[in-house]
Amino acid sequence: MTENIDNLIIAFITASVALISMHLSNLAHNKRDKEKFNRNEKQKKNDLHRIKLEELYMFFYNWESYLNSFYMSFIPAIQGTITKEDAWKITQENKLSKEDSHRMIIMIVHIYFPQLTNELSKVLELRDELSTFLGKNMPKDGNTKEFLLAHSSFNKAAKEFKDKIAEISNAL
Repeated sequence: MTENIDNLIIAFITASVALISMHLSNLAHNKRDKEKFNRNEKQKKNDLHRIKLEELYMFFYNWESYLNSFYMSFIPAIQGTITKEDAWKITQENKLSKEDSHRMIIMIVHIYFPQLTNELSKVLELRDELSTFLGKNMPKDGNTKEFLLAHSSFNKAAKEFKDKIAEISNAL
């Protein structure tokens, strides 16, 4: 009878060790799977952010190019060599960006990159300031100095915005 009890104890210990080993193995396997899942999710998120940064950069680049062309078309109007209406015609014939580019820029920033909100707000504010020269505030004396200073400020803010996009991209 003691032999049966000894065999039973040995079987119990063996089964316990096997169960504990299996449990520890499963824990390690689950931990590796969770780490792999987290790495894959982080990579997917980084890939999505990189794609959105590229889209943002291209939308912004096209929009900025269009605005620069648009504003430069008005220098002859400010100087009085062409009419304001002719300048408007030139800008409408040479559109470089889609109508909704600035909306796409704003949407991408607000959804994916809120850390760019201040830089974008500065660009939009300077764009609005620059646009005031095209309406009733257009210089009557043909002096483009203030207009060109405002345009330079806009370009500087646009460059800072693009640099910030690149900085975020490099950090991914």
